[in-house]
Amino acid sequence: MGLYEDLKLDEMPEPQHQAPKRMIPDYLKSIESRRILNDGHEADDWEPCFWYVSSITGERTPLAGKTELVVVTGEKKARKSLLLSVFASSRYEHVDADHTLGYELQTEGPILYFDTEQPRRRVKRNRQRYHQVIGFGDKKDDQTLIQYSLRGRSPHEMREIIGYTIDELIRVGNPPGVIMLDQVADLVTSRDENDKAGAVEVMDYLNSWIDKTGALMMVTIHTNRQGLQTNGRVGSFLDQKTDCTFRLNMDENWITEITHLYSREKRMPAIRFGQNFDGLPHFVSETPGAKSFF
Repeated sequence: MGLYEDLKLDEMPEPQHQAPKRMIPDYLKSIESRRILNDGHEADDWEPCFWYVSSITGERTPLAGKTELVVVTGEKKARKSLLLSVFASSRYEHVDADHTLGYELQTEGPILYFDTEQPRRRVKRNRQRYHQVIGFGDKKDDQTLIQYSLRGRSPHEMREIIGYTIDELIRVGNPPGVIMLDQVADLVTSRDENDKAGAVEVMDYLNSWIDKTGALMMVTIHTNRQGLQTNGRVGSFLDQKTDCTFRLNMDENWITEITHLYSREKRMPAIRFGQNFDGLPHFVSETPGAKSFF
């Protein structure tokens, strides 16, 4: 007779150690959403949410869609931060194209903006310009643009703040439609722009925030001193992964030229802009028929 043959099933002794339940990672739970099926739909179901409208021809050029990555690069003080504010203000149809420079942004959720480099007063000044452009005055309770100054924080703290803010907006049912990171290289743990492992880590964070929110991601990064290449390993990875890249160069007359450097879709012509006496963006010119290069 076996050892437990005369015992009822409910009298079987409990095992001393239970095997732990398998924890299924979030990325495996959503793996079916990544599967590509031949479902009869056209392969090109891309829906842009960011455009440029030519001041000369009126042509509307799609630039990027949700879950994609837009990179703004240029030398120091080339107005990269101001251009992000231009992109943000272009969500409003009533704003003059002289201030939006011809860009159009469509988003239902708030724009989440993190500045890692500038002092708090500069970030506040940029916010005031944004409100001046869209006609809101100085609205402290404006929730269309949620802005944070992260200067002085460690890279780890910056990433924690960004992740926590995103999670809180999702929790209250108001996920961001656009995420802007002004100087993304500051998120590298070692603060060394040539740190390959650190650059990979930053790209992983960007991808996770995009996946979590479905938002359009816009980041800025400096170029080298010649103004021809994005800085460091982070810049190299951004060049590889970007869906749309703009390069900014400022001339001796303090006019900034925007070159549409990389694109997965159509490329827009080069345009030039400056700032008026109030510091607001001001459209200068569009180069007719100009096509940027890869």
